[in-house]
Amino acid sequence: FSFGGGGNDFFGFGGNSRYQSRAAKGQDYEYELGVSIADAYNGAKREVSLNLGNSLKKVSVNIPAGIGEGQKLRLKGEGGAGANGGPNGDLLIKIKINSSSKLYLEGRDIVSAKDIKVTEALLGTTVQITDAAGKKFDLKVPAGTKNGTKLRLKGKGMPPMKKLAGGDLYVKIKVITPKNLTDEQRELIDKLAATGI
Repeated sequence: FSFGGGGNDFFGFGGNSRYQSRAAKGQDYEYELGVSIADAYNGAKREVSLNLGNSLKKVSVNIPAGIGEGQKLRLKGEGGAGANGGPNGDLLIKIKINSSSKLYLEGRDIVSAKDIKVTEALLGTTVQITDAAGKKFDLKVPAGTKNGTKLRLKGKGMPPMKKLAGGDLYVKIKVITPKNLTDEQRELIDKLAATGI
């Protein structure tokens, strides 16, 4: 009877083993990372500090050149801790490309705003532009250019990345109208007005 009791204990232990917790992967976390247009264009490496669960963690993020708005980078094993020997979860880095009224994206195209004077719009001018790679070059603005005109520079937008096509750079012209005129300037404009301009 004693031996039989021991046998019952043995089979009971074996039955309980089926209900032991299984290994489980840790939780995936998502973090939104703001980057400049220059970093998205050229690619960059960023060190970020994240509060994951109850701990502060530093991770290194490699941003590939040409990455698009809203794309996610997966860092395997950088998420929450696994349970019962399971693997850690992943960390998803969602890219947000920061912009301003002077420099912004339209799809894969980069738009750069450039101010010029009324006289420059009427007579034409040459302005200096800096692209997202940091390269400076001269751009000719033709005579008679209207406010809001976009001058296209083919292939100067976001570079291609995997399934994402490359874009163009557009320089958007803003004609600045002076608010305060000197007496001389007003007289000259009156003369121009008299000619029908």
